[in-house]
Amino acid sequence: MDMADKVPDEKLARDSVFGQLLVMATAGKGEIRASGEIAYVPPGAVISVPFEVLDLGHLRKQRLVVIENGSLMPECHRIRLPQGWNDCVFVYRGHRENVRHVQKLVDRHPAELLGLFFDFDPAGLNLALAVGKGEIFVPLECSDKFLSVSNNQTAHRRQTREMASLLGKARNTACEQLVSWIHLNEVAVMQEHIVSRDIQLSVVDASVVKEGHLI
Repeated sequence: MDMADKVPDEKLARDSVFGQLLVMATAGKGEIRASGEIAYVPPGAVISVPFEVLDLGHLRKQRLVVIENGSLMPECHRIRLPQGWNDCVFVYRGHRENVRHVQKLVDRHPAELLGLFFDFDPAGLNLALAVGKGEIFVPLECSDKFLSVSNNQTAHRRQTREMASLLGKARNTACEQLVSWIHLNEVAVMQEHIVSRDIQLSVVDASVVKEGHLI
């Protein structure tokens, strides 16, 4: 639209059609206010919202959960959320143009109302810890049976650099014991496996890094 205001060929614009939009969903009584209207997103659906029309003041009163993998967004209603998080707003962490908008949401959101649901592997936990605040969602229990069908040790072994970084970040924090267990057992479980197998989530504190960025 901006390009169409300037030149005859609007396709000279390089941004993707939906790249600027925030991909969001809701659970329970979570609300999204955009353009002065309240939206509740039905299970299995998402809403795409331009950052400029999002009511940030209203959002900051909600529990906000950042989702790492976009494929999980239509399945948010299946997530077994930690206690106290059943009423929330989900936002995909983004890619391309909308990443910076998600970063703004995260930077401005109250720590006690921020949840981070990333892959349960060194790379995912590195991203979550780098946020520097909020609560990281992790499986409440990882049984041998669950790991036998869901754990991707090959993916873990490809993340040696991320694992080394994670061990350093987690030292003397609430995550240290969990991270040591992930290292010892070569754990890499993607979000989709956690949700599809109906695994209950718990939280660990992410406020162990004073500086950092989501992406």
